[in-house]
Amino acid sequence: YQTSVAGYALAMEENENSSEVGTDVLRIARLLIAAYPKTNRILELNALLEKNFGDQSLALSHWRAVSSGNSKGGHQWLQARYNVMQLLSMTDPSGALALLDQHELLYPNYGLEPYGSTLKALHVQLKASADGHK
Repeated sequence: YQTSVAGYALAMEENENSSEVGTDVLRIARLLIAAYPKTNRILELNALLEKNFGDQSLALSHWRAVSSGNSKGGHQWLQARYNVMQLLSMTDPSGALALLDQHELLYPNYGLEPYGSTLKALHVQLKASADGHK
């Protein structure tokens, strides 16, 4: 499972025509999610593809579905939570900051790696940005 998503990421990095390939893969992924809307692997794949080649709001929706469909504190849940907060930080930084404040209260070390440190880094970044706007 993780290798298929990692393989997708590697292929996108290595392919000079990644935008064209990504758009084609997104079209196929949208067909898959229409047929299997609650399959975690398909939701995650669609979330990655929508984020990179499609609709950011759909990516956010898919990551939220992945988050709610996995055990709290687990690897996939943390990955989904990070992506939710990262996408939200682009459109609603104060909302993302509020979620990260809550996350820190529940998970003082932010969770398992590699997402613990990425969640913490995003939190620090959003706090600094919020402090700079005061």
